Amino acid sequence: TGLLLYLILKREIGQLEASKQSLEESNQRLISIRKRLEAFQKIINASPMVVCLWKNAPSWPLTMISDNAPQLFGHSVDAFLSGKVPYAQIVHPDDLQRITQEIIAYIKSKKAHPIAQQYRIITAEGTIKWVEDRTLIRHNPEGRIEAFQGIVFDITDLKNEENKSRELLKQLLQAQKMESVGRLAGGVAHDFNNLLAVVIGYAELLLHDTDPTHPRHEGLSAILEAAHRARNLTRQLLAFGRKQMLDIQALDINGVITHFENLLRRMLGDDITLKLSLDDAPCLVRADVTQMEQILLNLAVNARDAMPGGGTLTIATEAVESAAAHAAAEPDTPAGPLVRITVRDTGIGIPREVIDYIFEPFFTTKDKEIGSGLGLSTVYGIVKQHGGHILVHSTPGNGATFTIHLPRAEAAVTTLSAPPPAAPVPQPPRTATVLVVEDDVGVRQMACTVLEKWGYTVLSAEDADNAIALARTHKGTIDLLLTDVIMPTMKGPEVYAHIADLQPGLKVLYMSGYTRNAIFKNDIGEAGAHFIQKPFSINALADQVAHVLSTEPSA
Repeated sequence: TGLLLYLILKREIGQLEASKQSLEESNQRLISIRKRLEAFQKIINASPMVVCLWKNAPSWPLTMISDNAPQLFGHSVDAFLSGKVPYAQIVHPDDLQRITQEIIAYIKSKKAHPIAQQYRIITAEGTIKWVEDRTLIRHNPEGRIEAFQGIVFDITDLKNEENKSRELLKQLLQAQKMESVGRLAGGVAHDFNNLLAVVIGYAELLLHDTDPTHPRHEGLSAILEAAHRARNLTRQLLAFGRKQMLDIQALDINGVITHFENLLRRMLGDDITLKLSLDDAPCLVRADVTQMEQILLNLAVNARDAMPGGGTLTIATEAVESAAAHAAAEPDTPAGPLVRITVRDTGIGIPREVIDYIFEPFFTTKDKEIGSGLGLSTVYGIVKQHGGHILVHSTPGNGATFTIHLPRAEAAVTTLSAPPPAAPVPQPPRTATVLVVEDDVGVRQMACTVLEKWGYTVLSAEDADNAIALARTHKGTIDLLLTDVIMPTMKGPEVYAHIADLQPGLKVLYMSGYTRNAIFKNDIGEAGAHFIQKPFSINALADQVAHVLSTEPSA
């Protein structure tokens, strides 16, 4: 019996020692797990992600949330765990239904991998943030859904960058489209100008030879008036395509606006108030004063039409030292010191679905009897041709604001005053010989008819080769070369260079459907060269020919 008791006690002592050893090992494992858990918790709290455990219930009550939750949500951990702030409450109302439907579809799909959702939350401070939520379903031992385990990331900066990149891409595509449309508009206007030159020229000739009492006089006058209106449309297209003639000088925009103020007030009418808020400092730019006035007029007309019941039009200027912040948002904004011109109305505003198209030629929301759709496209072309940038902000019912940035100049300012009366054009002897070189047969014949009617001896050539051959075989003197600038085989200045070798003292008058500044740099290259733009009137052609013949020979 004593031996049996000894063995039992020894066994129990061994079991107790083994239990003690196992307990110590369990304690060590527990300490190790706790340390790893604490380290993991530190990593989570230092990271931008929040770990959540939602109970499977309609309000998504949280049963666990990491300690860094306040950094993302603004609410305390206790507020979430106590149910004081249900998670569904912080989800943006515009996104709540969508993500709920996505969770339901995810549950029905019985997929094992997590679902990734992006939605907005509203923090305790009222700030809207974008988050990405990667959620996985947790089941109980019986296979029923018990909870949803999620990791929530703050992706606000990423979303902002995506939106910014998307907006920059949109602006780039819009700029490329406008550039393409501009080239197309300029080319169409050039070709159309040739047709108008023929219509206007012959209409003026017929009208000149028709007695005012003749029945045809009224019809000819109507033809001529329609042709002049078409010419004005082509000039606006050329402005959009940045091909109009500019007389660049140093200007104070403030002076341009005050000089133009009375005309604007008369045009706006009594029911619209014009307010000027001009910078105290000079706002100097290098610009064409007529084109700046055209911008003001077109924007004012547009504002007037947007305020049929009256309102206020405000024109403001500001000298901007640094446009870095604005350039970051609008990539086309020129760098360096700028002059900002703001034109703001209190009208009906511009619908969001059309605001991206308002600068395109012929796009208009007005009745066809009111607008041609070229007013804002002309403004766009002028601003771009001056190296500037224009943008518009508007919401329906809250008016529209057009903001223009132009490079600021550091130069003396041209004083605006009435232009001096034009000096009379000297009339040379009509015995001069003029060689007309023009590849468009209608324009060539019309120009020759006008010059012959005015008493000149006229030679005609349809291209450069024929013109040079004619000059080589002509027995007499050729006093003036009237030549198109852009021709298939040779440009006007090259034709002049060849013929000037054969005809010393030859003078030249260039003509083109493009405007002066659009062709001079590359095609004429001489700012002092004489130039007439098609379509021209018969009197303008006769006066310009007389003027060139009365000047010193071209160099």
